[in-house]
Amino acid sequence: MNFFKPRRVVLKNGLEILIRLLRYMDKKELLKFYSELSVKSRLYLFQDYRSLEAWRTMRIKNSALYTDGLLIDFKRSYSLLAVTVGEKKFKIIGDGRFFIDKNNKKAEISLVVHENYRNIGVGRILLETILECLKTLKVEEVYCYISKDNESMLKLIEKYGFNREDLEEVYLFWRRV
Repeated sequence: MNFFKPRRVVLKNGLEILIRLLRYMDKKELLKFYSELSVKSRLYLFQDYRSLEAWRTMRIKNSALYTDGLLIDFKRSYSLLAVTVGEKKFKIIGDGRFFIDKNNKKAEISLVVHENYRNIGVGRILLETILECLKTLKVEEVYCYISKDNESMLKLIEKYGFNREDLEEVYLFWRRV
């Protein structure tokens, strides 16, 4: 993803973060990030997950994260991390992923924000950055699956013009053209 340059952002609480691409060296911190998620957050993210590409990229089993997402096809799948800045050791506080179909027409997105960093703009920044990337890549349609119980994500995604399609009890399908 040659066109993406890391960007620093100051959040509404004054915290400075860096949005950058996932690197192989992030594996240990990424595992820590997902292991710190609550059971409720894990259910929102991984129960009945629909995208085969996304499912292969990361999956939760017995509360442990198995990821081959660090070896993903970087022509079709991307992960943007939100990391803390100014500390001796960075901390991953958000992970925004998108998976582009083989025709480069549609992309599925996924956002995860650490519970301690929610409601301060991390999800919004990740979503805006993903949408900018997809626009640059000339993707025509963006969608995601969201648990009907995940109220904060539902509110965020609605603010960005996604339309709701009720597919089943667990997830909603959103589309942006």
